[in-house]
Amino acid sequence: MRGKRVAALQDEGPVRSVKRGFNVESRSLIAYGIVRRVLRGSLVLAMTLYVLPVVGCGCSGDKKAGLILEVTDARTGAPLASEAVVTATDGAFMTRLYARGDDPTTTRVAGLHEREGTYRVRVERKGYRSWTRNDIVVSNGFCDHVKTVTLDVEMTPLDKSS
Repeated sequence: MRGKRVAALQDEGPVRSVKRGFNVESRSLIAYGIVRRVLRGSLVLAMTLYVLPVVGCGCSGDKKAGLILEVTDARTGAPLASEAVVTATDGAFMTRLYARGDDPTTTRVAGLHEREGTYRVRVERKGYRSWTRNDIVVSNGFCDHVKTVTLDVEMTPLDKSS
C-alpha cells in the first residue's frame, strides 16, 4: 500500500525525500486536504445553523401581529370587529386596537406587532357585553418574530330590556 501511495504522489510532482512512505510534498498535500475539509465543514455548518433556518422560516422585515382577535356575535356568528374597541394592557403599557377600515363584514382585529408580554385583553362594542381575558401571553418566536396568539371572541348581545 505504501508503495502505491508514494507512486501516486510521485506522479503529481517531484519527490524530495521519502520517509516512512511519505515525502515532504505529500505531507503538505495531506495538511492542505485536512485544512480544506475543515474549512468546507465550517462553511456547511455555518450555512446549516444560520442561512438555512432563516430561509426556511420565511423571516422578513415585516412586523408580525402578536394578537389576532376574531370578533363575532355569540348567537348569530355575525362579524362584529368593525365597531369593536380592543384594549390590551401589560403592566403600565396600554394600547387600543381597531379593525382596519370600515368593512362591516370583517371579523378580525390585529395588533401588538412584535411586542412580547402578558396581557389583559378587553373587547367592547355598543349593544354587547364586554369580553375580558387575563394572562394572554405573547412570546418571542423564531427569527425574532413573536408567536401570534389568536383568540375567538364571541360577544353576547345585551338584552333589549336592559
